[in-house]
Amino acid sequence: MKKIAIELFGQLRMWDSQNILDLKEYLNSKDIAVDIFGTFWDDEYTNRTLDLSSNIFKKLQFLEEPERDTADLFKYFYSLSNSIKQRKIYQTKHNINYDFIIHSRNDLEFTMRHNADELLNNLFDLLNNNKNHPSIFICNEPRSSEDNIDDKIFIGNNLGSDNLENSFDKLKSYDKFRYHTSLWHAIKLCNCFLFRVPLFFWFNILRTKFFQEYNFKPKDHHEEAYLKSIQDTSLLKDKISNL
Repeated sequence: MKKIAIELFGQLRMWDSQNILDLKEYLNSKDIAVDIFGTFWDDEYTNRTLDLSSNIFKKLQFLEEPERDTADLFKYFYSLSNSIKQRKIYQTKHNINYDFIIHSRNDLEFTMRHNADELLNNLFDLLNNNKNHPSIFICNEPRSSEDNIDDKIFIGNNLGSDNLENSFDKLKSYDKFRYHTSLWHAIKLCNCFLFRVPLFFWFNILRTKFFQEYNFKPKDHHEEAYLKSIQDTSLLKDKISNL
């Protein structure tokens, strides 16, 4: 049986609305075992929402959120690096090899594409053809430039994902924590091959979904930033409906 890992990392948001278990169920139906790992900030919402002994996760850790005034992906890569480290320790301890690893923020809604089976098989073919190369796979949706990457979710083989454990330190040396382009730089700095492929699922940020449901658009950057800071689903919906 094939086996994959899902690493959820960053700030925990709208946990009661996520459907990561639907993605796991789809993979299980294809005889693929799934281990889920979590790396989140040690904040009030996370502590009242998740239990460190939760059986959803193979391993779960809460980190102290680093202080950072600038708007960039410093915290993203700090969490990502610790997430990879946690999974690698678990793998070594239990002598596990994963066919691929999904790295994702936790507040996404997943929808299987109509040709998901075909796309999943294509991904396994690519993985097999590049099994000796550290490889990262991102969605192939058009972006504004080559180095502009949708960093909400990406997939790696074991070699590629493991290499990205060093992404935080390498980017810190170059001060390249910019939005949308720093993942591209991390992939290059960590000596990984990059593949743009159609993923076997669609994904959408839950906050964006709720905006669409309420036909809502933030009036300015400050309002949008405030709404982004809300972690609780019911509070977010309440604010949207009253703005």
